[in-house]
Amino acid sequence: MEEVWHKKIIKQYIIHQCTTIQTQKESTAILIFSRHAKEEAGQKKYANLSNKKSGIRLASQLIQYTQQQAEESALPVIHFFTDKQRGHTFGERLADAIEEGFALGFNRLIVTGTDSPCVNSKQFIEVANKLNTTQLILAPTADGGVYLIGIHKDAFDKQSFIEVPWLTNTVFNSLKHYASQHHFSSIAEITGDDLDNVSDVFQWKQKHNCSWFSLFISQLIFSVKRINYQQYQVTFYFNDNIYSSLLRGPPQYHY
Repeated sequence: MEEVWHKKIIKQYIIHQCTTIQTQKESTAILIFSRHAKEEAGQKKYANLSNKKSGIRLASQLIQYTQQQAEESALPVIHFFTDKQRGHTFGERLADAIEEGFALGFNRLIVTGTDSPCVNSKQFIEVANKLNTTQLILAPTADGGVYLIGIHKDAFDKQSFIEVPWLTNTVFNSLKHYASQHHFSSIAEITGDDLDNVSDVFQWKQKHNCSWFSLFISQLIFSVKRINYQQYQVTFYFNDNIYSSLLRGPPQYHY
């Protein structure tokens, strides 16, 4: 009789845990806010890496990587490409996308672009868990920006969000002030990188020379015969063997 009672308790606990996890997945989504690869490469002048085609390949690979990591987290994914964005300024377009994400029924959103090789499925899951007790989570970059924002529906004030000086080196501090001003609970994640230009790409490669993305960059660089490395004041040490990235691009989600 006691053994049956114990099994019943364990079964109820497992059901509770599974329900909790499922509820979290249903109420938290990843919102990927980005341009299409050609637009992204042009805006960030990735073509300076070697040529226009290589720049588009770089932007496309980052988009596919971000999508894949989002898919592996098992959280719902909302993807806003440029043609789905509304507004005149970056702040207006981003705030509108976040508002629409909440309108879909999600209470918590993890917002990221497609220019950071630092994001991964583990981080998405960790941020989703932290959003159960924290209203705003910021993942800063070394240049004063952010590469990921976790935000609860109750912590979203659209007009204040629009007024953040996006695309500047004060974004992180401004978002901290936003949280303080509205008395939202907030925490900062570990500082990471986003790749806003070719100089950022080269510097990231130098710091992470053995990563898949570093090898992919090497492949792009060696697809042409000439490149002025000294322009970016970076020194590279390459092996003779260049490996292709084996990442597979997941399905694209359009909302």
